[in-house]
Amino acid sequence: MIKLIFKNIWSRRKLNGWLIAELILVTILSWLMLDQVLVTTYDLNLPKGYDRDNLCVISSYKLDDPGVVNSIHGEITPQDYENIRNKLLTLPEVESIAECSFTFPESSGNSTRSFYVNDEKSLHVYLMYYYADTGFFETLGVKSAEGYPNVEDLSKVHTTENEVIITRSFAESLFPGENAMGKIIRQEKDSDEDAFKVVGVIEDIRPYSINREPNAVFCSFDSKINGEGMLNFMVRLKDGTDDFAENLIKVKENFGSGALQIGSAKSLNKCAADWNMDITGEYNLKLSLLTFFLINLCIGVVGTFWLQTRQRKGEVAVMKTFGASRKNIVGMLLGEGFVLTIIGSLIGFACFLQYAITEGLYTGNPYGPKDVSSVIDCWVNNFSEHFMIVSGVILVLLLIVVSIGILIPALNISKINPAVALHDE
Repeated sequence: MIKLIFKNIWSRRKLNGWLIAELILVTILSWLMLDQVLVTTYDLNLPKGYDRDNLCVISSYKLDDPGVVNSIHGEITPQDYENIRNKLLTLPEVESIAECSFTFPESSGNSTRSFYVNDEKSLHVYLMYYYADTGFFETLGVKSAEGYPNVEDLSKVHTTENEVIITRSFAESLFPGENAMGKIIRQEKDSDEDAFKVVGVIEDIRPYSINREPNAVFCSFDSKINGEGMLNFMVRLKDGTDDFAENLIKVKENFGSGALQIGSAKSLNKCAADWNMDITGEYNLKLSLLTFFLINLCIGVVGTFWLQTRQRKGEVAVMKTFGASRKNIVGMLLGEGFVLTIIGSLIGFACFLQYAITEGLYTGNPYGPKDVSSVIDCWVNNFSEHFMIVSGVILVLLLIVVSIGILIPALNISKINPAVALHDE
């Protein structure tokens, strides 16, 4: 059977040459379309490290009387924050509340820093601030790393100016095989000027759902008063409360205290959608284009192989007169299609590899500098593994498409009466 397949391919080499050329072009175009979609899909479906679905962020602001030097609303006090917190806790939809600044997962306010692993490599991290003694880590839904203080204790930690809480992967990258508690991390090589002491380690949490790296550093605020009332309330809701934020805004006047007033309420899912709008918009566009492309690819390739298979009725009739079974005929035609697909794909992969070596493959991570190290050891960051996985997906797709284009007409012509087929020829 194998010898017959290669003999048939060689005897029809001129026609098969055009089929291989078409498959090469389809392979290269598939790579260009599929690579970014696969990587972004992978990133979007990675574990976030916390339960985002039932989280809501409520902002606050200071009431002012325009044109009045001494506002009748007075100044914001810590008790105002406590009053609003207590009012929110009376709502049946609320499970828990923590207080945080404008920096939290999926927030546009997160700042970035780089810490050195050694003299050559640095790690890019996102810096977030929380208010101690408000149950921040429990409300966020993160877990402490094994061998480190639990999140209940970490939420009570009042970090100093040079103390931080970091994620597990970040800690393992900085101090492989060691306990990171009490260790010093630096922003400058061999300098203690910007050095920080690790006082806690939590399980990996991704600052942004579109970003693969779980690099985050947490510091606490000591004062809740910044003059403008920009503190945020992180609210953990009970199940089945999707319309909580919308309903709260309608009655937000009932939740003020002194000069402090609730501003906006937004689910963390909505925060993520707004912040990642450009990336996810481009992703959705490319996903739509890829779907359109694959549909047309299927129609084109299926049509080509369907036509070529239908034109071989005479050859199939001769084979049947010599006792070939239906299974042998279909197997031979499918085998030829598979061999052509593999040859075309391999040539296409080799052509695209030259481009990939020069320009690189899509690795995601749209935020942060490109010259920093990654703490995630996955297929996306490994060139060889990345290339093999995407190529494998493309090859499987092409084999499925070609199988459809061959199998249906092959089954039909394998049932034909040899006398009738030879008469028609």
